Amino acid sequence: MTWDPQAVELDRSDAQYCFYEQALDLETYKARYPDSALTGFDFMDADSTHLGDWRQGEEIRVAEYWTKTPEKRTLALLDDGRTIDITDMTEKDGVVEDE
Repeated sequence: MTWDPQAVELDRSDAQYCFYEQALDLETYKARYPDSALTGFDFMDADSTHLGDWRQGEEIRVAEYWTKTPEKRTLALLDDGRTIDITDMTEKDGVVEDE
């Protein structure tokens, strides 16, 4: 697992992205991803020497990426100390006072 290098929290909760990569032989890749086409990067052709570790001979590196998408939410602090998300609530749901 490769984490966002800007993340500083021990649990990486502040990471904006991470990815997992693995090397597969071409036969395993084709069996696991039969509908996938081998493609190069937009900035180079598939035979480029700049591909480095992504493809070497009959081995290809596959990566799965996760990214965070910021989202605005409205939170409410209740009298009992709980915090709840009220973004999608309306007055009829019981939200009647806004401070």
